[in-house]
Amino acid sequence: MRRWLLPALAYFGVVFAIGFVLGAVRELLITPRLGRGAAVWIELPFMGVASVVAARWVVARWRVERVWDGWWVGLVAFAMLMVGEYLIALIGASASPVQFVREATSSHNLPGLAAQVLFAVLPAIVVTARPPTVR
Repeated sequence: MRRWLLPALAYFGVVFAIGFVLGAVRELLITPRLGRGAAVWIELPFMGVASVVAARWVVARWRVERVWDGWWVGLVAFAMLMVGEYLIALIGASASPVQFVREATSSHNLPGLAAQVLFAVLPAIVVTARPPTVR
């Protein structure tokens, strides 16, 4: 469990913090001018780069070498991300779990949801793409 819990927490923390800042910029500056759909598409490349860099850092820093551990890192971090996203929706908009799921799966948010799924699988992809370590 330790092989993937700390890396998952770090992966979630870094990407969530960046997403929190970018989400605030998106909601306060971009969405009112261009609409929600366009704002999500503008934010996506930045979050994608942040996720890739964070996944690479976590895999290297904690020496995640087994693909299965990479999957655990990503899935646990994704679960943390969903809880964090829901807590923001709950605090910010008093959203019920049903409202949260409806909003997350709405047509204008589907690209963001797809990026979150990619966030979940990136650590396993990074482990798979790395050359084997020499022992």
